[in-house]
Amino acid sequence: MLSAPTYVSSRSERIESLIEVHAVLVARDGKIFDEQLRKHRVGRADVDKALRETDCELQDLRCAFLETDGSISIMTRKDGGGDAR
Repeated sequence: MLSAPTYVSSRSERIESLIEVHAVLVARDGKIFDEQLRKHRVGRADVDKALRETDCELQDLRCAFLETDGSISIMTRKDGGGDAR
């Protein structure tokens, strides 16, 4: 069974473009984008927690993404990969 937003977006490309959500870049190359965190109502502590959970120091951070499910994915310079919060 389809949810209402899924049903409506499947019928209209215009509505689909309004509903569609993408991951948001919240940090790159060891710099955290505080404005993006505020815009999406995410605390700096959430990013710090994701860094700890992936055993990544801030200086080793390549990218951090706020995912559509609210988790934060970390990519490190060491391995080019990362784990989700």
